[in-house]
Amino acid sequence: MNTEKLSRQLLQKARKEEETGEIKKKLAEMSERELSRSLDTEDVKKAFWLNIYNAYTQILLNERPSRYRVKTLFFVRRYIEVAGKKLSLNSIEHGMLRSSRLSFGFGYLKRPLASSFEKKFRLEKEDTRVHFALNCGAKTCPPIKFYRSDQINSQLEKATENYLDQEVKAEGDVLYVPRIFYWFRGDFGGKKGVKEFLSEYGYETEGKKLKHRKWNWEMELEKFEGEPDG
Repeated sequence: MNTEKLSRQLLQKARKEEETGEIKKKLAEMSERELSRSLDTEDVKKAFWLNIYNAYTQILLNERPSRYRVKTLFFVRRYIEVAGKKLSLNSIEHGMLRSSRLSFGFGYLKRPLASSFEKKFRLEKEDTRVHFALNCGAKTCPPIKFYRSDQINSQLEKATENYLDQEVKAEGDVLYVPRIFYWFRGDFGGKKGVKEFLSEYGYETEGKKLKHRKWNWEMELEKFEGEPDG
């Protein structure tokens, strides 16, 4: 079973607001062995979990927009089932894609008691660019793309470049940056690491003071970009 392709199909159905029950059933009823055979590289894991997260956010909020009112519950409730395991959006973001880091602690704290399922299917090496690919339904979130393992590096590069281009603004000796760099600064290696990351994308950080922009939590769905392409 090509679970990566299933994740893109689910995302496409979420985009069109079509029935998703059949794909959800396949994802839920597959065995861990099938999932393990399919998620056999870091790139496949990235594409799969990004698509699943973004698809379920759209599906859940289109089904019942009121879920978004209490975000602390929305992100922790286990609405998602993959290979017989119930997962939350937080499980996918912080467990699978952030390699078992806690949702609090600014990215400095690892999850001490990750499940065997999480350990088996999470990314082994963190890729901070995933922060610029996840869409939690908020207006400030990056657009949703259809991620593929054979293009994931170039896709994440472009997603990061585009988001930074939109959100980073220089005014005198101040560099206004996305709030992502505040919430997850430990992922980037602290303040110094954030500056180094920004420098890699062409931003002058020497002598600049970083200020984090406000996050607009207003709900905005259907923020898609591109097509699934197979």
